[in-house]
Amino acid sequence: MSDQNGALFGADADQAADEFRRLSDMLYDRVAAFAEDEDVSDEALPFLLLQLSPSLRMMTYLGSFAQTSGPCRSSTSTAISAKPPTSFAR
Repeated sequence: MSDQNGALFGADADQAADEFRRLSDMLYDRVAAFAEDEDVSDEALPFLLLQLSPSLRMMTYLGSFAQTSGPCRSSTSTAISAKPPTSFAR
């Protein structure tokens, strides 16, 4: 597994892989707590997470684009909401 880690994480592969596992475990715990607190069904949770992943990636992309392009000076610009659409009901 160390060879796989080296290809994925570079020189500090084992340390980075450990950190990745630690963060994954923390995220799992928080998602599980959220699902329990909000009474999200086991069937709906994976779909919510699948929707979240590209949304977060898009926000990161748009944020990096805005930083390199400078502020938008158009009077017709619209604000980008970081909140995903609420059309997915329980």
